[in-house]
Amino acid sequence: MATMQEKSIKKGHKKRKLRKLPCLLALFLILTLAGSINVLVSRSADATSNGEIRPMTEVIVDDGDTLWTLTKQYCDYEGDIRSAIYEIQRINGLDNAQIEPGTVLRIPLNL
Repeated sequence: MATMQEKSIKKGHKKRKLRKLPCLLALFLILTLAGSINVLVSRSADATSNGEIRPMTEVIVDDGDTLWTLTKQYCDYEGDIRSAIYEIQRINGLDNAQIEPGTVLRIPLNL
């Protein structure tokens, strides 16, 4: 049979577990909120520096397509085409200029 001291210790453990629950819920909510903010920020990445949303087109990459040819075909860019290609890479989360057939790319119509 459990002594009074053992019963008291068990009650103490239950109280500590209950105190952790609000902290865990708060942590979960903070992480969820941070993830939501991250999604919203990444979706607004298509905005120009002055806050305007730039028009985009979606293109399915065919055999033989390169970022260079797609940029020349769809994008009205000013200045060096390399900076336009870099911007398309940034928008689409590409690490380099290699693209595969079947990939869907978002290309701004003007840069």
